[in-house]
Amino acid sequence: MNYACTVLFFNLFLFLSFSEITAQTVVTLKLDDPCLLVNVEEVIIKEASFKVEVYPNPASDRVTIKASAPDDIGEVKIRLVNLSGSIVSSRKVFSGSNSLVKSLDVSDLPRGTYIISVIRGHEQLSKKAIIH
Repeated sequence: MNYACTVLFFNLFLFLSFSEITAQTVVTLKLDDPCLLVNVEEVIIKEASFKVEVYPNPASDRVTIKASAPDDIGEVKIRLVNLSGSIVSSRKVFSGSNSLVKSLDVSDLPRGTYIISVIRGHEQLSKKAIIH
């Protein structure tokens, strides 16, 4: 049996953050008809250059996000996402010092679990927050 294969290449960039560890994985998928080859080319794991705390957790009215770094924090984006993946809130804030404290009003949000992400440059740290 002779047939022509269609070859497609995909690069997927997966950015994961768990506590203060950030990982970037590059996955190359080569799709041949009828074969499928998945190859993980590179994994880079490094400690994030900043730390994030979210409190109180669980919360009902306000959530406080505290970011700290050995150098100036600079501009960060704070994003609140529900478990459906919808962005509930997103804002840019700036700190000229090595710490940042920002309080978010969550009193009008439905009960549930949310992900609070703090993005600084190319790094992102995420924490789970429960609103009750």
